[in-house]
Amino acid sequence: KGDSYPQADRVMRHYFQPFGPESEGFLGEDIDWNSNPVPKTSPLFNIEWTAKLNRMFHWSLLRQAYWHTLDEKYVVEWVAQLVDWVDDNPVVPSHGNRTEPAAWNTLSAGIRMAESWPDCYFAFRDSPSFTPAANFAYLKAIVSHGLRLDWVAGGYLKTERSGGNWATAEMHGLGTVA
Repeated sequence: KGDSYPQADRVMRHYFQPFGPESEGFLGEDIDWNSNPVPKTSPLFNIEWTAKLNRMFHWSLLRQAYWHTLDEKYVVEWVAQLVDWVDDNPVVPSHGNRTEPAAWNTLSAGIRMAESWPDCYFAFRDSPSFTPAANFAYLKAIVSHGLRLDWVAGGYLKTERSGGNWATAEMHGLGTVA
């Protein structure tokens, strides 16, 4: 205890830096999971800003800080963000295109299922702050992700949709869910 984790503390205040400090944006008190606070006219604008937000790589900062400090505030914030994301982003069926809502972009869904979500789940699951209600929200979301990514897998099998890194990341996420 007592160590300082300024990046994790910024995540707790809803600041996000997908491409380093120069790309930092405030997500709002109630996080807008579809936001991109960098104006399109800015040389720092990047269309991937929102996609990176929904891959939840910033959750690893909360996980690392908790791992080193055992300070429950990091779990409390992760739970709040998890439940907020689940409430704000009900699953949408895939139509096989890449212009769907940022939260359900299948590349991002596959990445978060293979990396950030399970990493945090296993780091936080024994915390008293990871409540049964939060666990239910997590498990419900995992099922939604599995269904979403399974729709995509069916599309690969039934069409001539290209594979590549998208297919690899999507199927990695689906395999992790399974």
